[in-house]
Amino acid sequence: MIKQVFGVVCGLLFSTLVSAQAYEFRYNGMADVYFSFPPRGSGGRALVHDNDNTLVLNFGGDFSGGTRIGYNFFVGNDGSLRTSGTASNPNSRNSFNSYTSGKALALSNGWITADFGGLGGDSDRLVVGVGYGGKAVIGSYNPSLTSWGGDVLISPEQGNVGIGTPSPKERLSVNGKIRAHEIKVEMSGWPDYVFQPDYKLESLAEIERFIEKNGHLPELPKADEAEKEGVALGEMNKILLKKIEELTLHLIQKDKQMQEIYERLHTLESQK
Repeated sequence: MIKQVFGVVCGLLFSTLVSAQAYEFRYNGMADVYFSFPPRGSGGRALVHDNDNTLVLNFGGDFSGGTRIGYNFFVGNDGSLRTSGTASNPNSRNSFNSYTSGKALALSNGWITADFGGLGGDSDRLVVGVGYGGKAVIGSYNPSLTSWGGDVLISPEQGNVGIGTPSPKERLSVNGKIRAHEIKVEMSGWPDYVFQPDYKLESLAEIERFIEKNGHLPELPKADEAEKEGVALGEMNKILLKKIEELTLHLIQKDKQMQEIYERLHTLESQK
């Protein structure tokens, strides 16, 4: 008996709540189409013919859960976009999932989260996804999205790129170590002019006086300057090569002097 009474009371309460907001699908005769199904929420302006001849879905965010197009695509009332299976997160304006977790050590079907490119099948696609063991992947793929395509350009004309730094000072600034099989630096003014007959080679005595006064070799920066400003690899390699070439010339001179001394000693020994 108590259960029956409780059921009747709950039914009356539910019917009272529902009747407080009627089921609704109507056109207000102006620009708005209203839709409401109270068991699922208050509803509101489902379609609006807005200014500039714009069709608006869920005008003003009346549907508090946002707008879903089809089964997978959601548009939040805050302007965020997401696909089914990705949780709404205040730290993300847009959130899209691929069909795989991206944790495999190699790329597999479904790793591409989004691709962009021209119309038709003759344009490579810019792809963004997660693969190679949960790593972010950005690259160019062929039109059929089956193999890597052409080059990827980052800020091709102006602007700087930073890795590990929010304030890049050069076209590419890296706050950390770089590992590569080879680095090629384009340069001019390779110092083979040191070997020209008219090159004025500083004497070792002059170099000694410079070191005693300045604490470093000529043309090389001081230690504190190098630590603060860094060094340009191309320019530094040219300076170091120049010093090696100058040192080679000094060694050649000393070798000739030693040979001359040896010949004099040999002559004196033979005269005894």
